[in-house]
Amino acid sequence: MLYNYLSSAQFSQKVRTMLEAFESMRNDLEAEKRAMQKIWSKRQTQIERVTTSMTSVVGELQGIAHEAIPQLESLEMLEAITDED
Repeated sequence: MLYNYLSSAQFSQKVRTMLEAFESMRNDLEAEKRAMQKIWSKRQTQIERVTTSMTSVVGELQGIAHEAIPQLESLEMLEAITDED
């Protein structure tokens, strides 16, 4: 009976259905990975642009005001974090 079941069209169809579902899930996962990588890359670029702009503005202000503007430790920390990425 087992041999007949394993060699039947019904069993073959069930295995084919499972394989198709597995392939579909794998393709969906890969598509999600690509989409997230794209989103993360865009966000990283935005963060780098804002950080560069902030650093530039603060640098210009400190250049104009000389020592009247205190050093901003949080800005230096932001630069360090951005540089690590």
